[in-house]
Amino acid sequence: MDRTFYLEYKRILVFAGLFLFTALFIFLSESGHQYSLSGVCDSQEWDLSKDVPEMSVFSSCLDTGSYSCTVSLSSASAAEWRLLDMDHNTGNNELGVEIASGTTTPGSNSLDFSFVLTEKTDHLDLIVASADQSVTVSDWSVTCTDSPHTDSVIFLVLAAAFWAFLVLKWNTPGFSHWLAAILLGILLTTPFFTGSLLRGGDMRFHVNRIVGIADGLANGQFPVRMDYTLNNGYGFVNSILYPDLFLYLPAVLCLFGLSAMNAYKLFVLLINISAACIGYYSFRRILRDDRLGMVCTVLYLLVPYRLVNLYTRAAVSEALANVFFPLLFLGIYELFFGNCKKWYLTVIAATCILHSHILSVEICLFFVLCVVLLRIVPIIRSKEYSRILCALKALVVFLLLNLWFILPFFTEFGQDYFILTRRLDLSEDTPSLWQLFFSDSDAYYNKTISLGFALLAGTLVYLFYRYYKNAFDDTDKKTGFYCLLFGGFSCYAVTEFFPWSLIQSTEFGNKYVAAMQFPWRMLGFASLFLCILVTLGIKKLWEHKKMLIAAAILLFSAHSALLCLDTFVTKAEIYMADRDSAVPGCNYADYYRYDIGQALEKITLERGDRILAPETVSVSEYEKNWGHLSFRFRSEDPSAPVILQCPYYAYGYYTVWLNGEEISYGKDEMELMTVTIPTGMSEGTVEVRYTGRKLFAVGDIISLFTILAVILYGLSSRFGLFHKKKKRRRRNQRRYRR
Repeated sequence: MDRTFYLEYKRILVFAGLFLFTALFIFLSESGHQYSLSGVCDSQEWDLSKDVPEMSVFSSCLDTGSYSCTVSLSSASAAEWRLLDMDHNTGNNELGVEIASGTTTPGSNSLDFSFVLTEKTDHLDLIVASADQSVTVSDWSVTCTDSPHTDSVIFLVLAAAFWAFLVLKWNTPGFSHWLAAILLGILLTTPFFTGSLLRGGDMRFHVNRIVGIADGLANGQFPVRMDYTLNNGYGFVNSILYPDLFLYLPAVLCLFGLSAMNAYKLFVLLINISAACIGYYSFRRILRDDRLGMVCTVLYLLVPYRLVNLYTRAAVSEALANVFFPLLFLGIYELFFGNCKKWYLTVIAATCILHSHILSVEICLFFVLCVVLLRIVPIIRSKEYSRILCALKALVVFLLLNLWFILPFFTEFGQDYFILTRRLDLSEDTPSLWQLFFSDSDAYYNKTISLGFALLAGTLVYLFYRYYKNAFDDTDKKTGFYCLLFGGFSCYAVTEFFPWSLIQSTEFGNKYVAAMQFPWRMLGFASLFLCILVTLGIKKLWEHKKMLIAAAILLFSAHSALLCLDTFVTKAEIYMADRDSAVPGCNYADYYRYDIGQALEKITLERGDRILAPETVSVSEYEKNWGHLSFRFRSEDPSAPVILQCPYYAYGYYTVWLNGEEISYGKDEMELMTVTIPTGMSEGTVEVRYTGRKLFAVGDIISLFTILAVILYGLSSRFGLFHKKKKRRRRNQRRYRR
């Protein structure tokens, strides 16, 4: 048998085996799961203020789909029941749309009916009314009757593409290391390999972000800058001040039918796999050795701080930013110490961090400025002006590439109606030295931040070989110096001994430094620097045949990681019971005034999704759909101006038309949008539409052309287009000379 044919045949068999294993795993994980909600009745008390007394049986939030409902009920006489979607209203501006209704049978013990939701609702109410109050209810259940296999199909397609890529690449140099790194990333995602979703601190916020982007894309907005899934549809400018570029992938998959729960799980899986791949790519070049790069990658992935961020805190944006820290380190290293022509690595890393987590950008900027200050004088003295030129190239390209986000961000940054972020007393949330390196399972569950004992032990090994044995070459000494300097400072800044109170007492410190909220965010960088130090120490242990000590460090690291994962799995509550679980339209006050934020939920629920108008004004033909609102009005008393209140917060992104003519809009004391009908106008049409700011479009266009230019340059460099032109020009010059 031909060897080439044998290898191809073997490759096909491996792919088929991996795919079948994945298919079986997905089938076993997804089978038998049918989304169901249940509970006891909200109230057993009759609302006697109604002509026919009524009571609320249950309230819930549900996604689109088909459902069956069962209510345990005892009815001596007939009673009327109505299922109302209180999150929407009729065209007559009446709050509550009837989904289903009927009459109970006298003497029945249960109420059974089916219904279909064409729109997600955050407030679904079942109301029972009886003239003689003869109905008693106990418990209820709602079950989704849709097919649950959509997620399985999407996962199978993604798994097939993934395994096919790996099988095709298995003959590439260093493939075993790449595969090991990827499998470790997959293994660390096992807490989510179930039919439910375990609760993390900020999980609800990030799941809602995915759903909000999906809704925005479905309604024709790109990039998505306004979220109407949060805050009961009143609009939330989350995407302008909180980057979400990487959430577009799970959001697009949601448009193809993937559930919000599994979209979030997939996103976490991609974070772990990306951390493994980018970490290995970066560390193997920083440490100039494939094996050492693999060791450093393992250490970095297993740091307790990273895992607590990803699972217990569910701070997936910060965890995503941590993915690109090694690449940023590599880019800065090449820019100021190595091959400065690789300045594009810095651009890629900085761009990815910018679109992951803003607060991480602030900390990154601090470390980059420190490197610049330390290196600028030696660079000038050695006349390495090419490094300065490459640094300027990187800065310009970075700004142009990301102007579509930077321009809106700084345009809206500091607006009086924005809270931005909570500024806390940084000195009050600092771990002790013991907590920094030693933590038990309870500490991990209580979100105590720790680097783990392995990094402490490995750092001591590095210090021994560096300053007692003096066993490192010049390159490792240089790498170790910066890692020890910045890693040590990061650990010191996290502790109670750092003068956070003094820094925060200054205007600059209180406005900008305090925005990081928690000092232990510095541990993302401490993890990076200390993992490199520990790996350098392990390198010397290998060279001196101290394999048991090196193995012990790795085992300590694995133990800390397993403790974090086990604690999360055993103690975390279920957030979503199944793939079909609805995502509630939660209220967040980060980008409203403080006084509005305190009353946000009450405002949106009480006023509802409708126009508030005086009694003399009637509203008809009312429609509201994702950033667009229109209605007709009729005023019985046009002798005075009329103020109509719209269910949008008055960000500066809307355009209002009155009878086809553009007018300005105002806001009330709670920052809600108001439209003024002038004197003498008895009827007319009002239309409100999200249009953004014209300045945003400028940034979009510049970034688009920059992206196209970068792609064109990359392709031309890859395929030698410019080189061919240079060669042709040189040939023509030689011919001319002859």
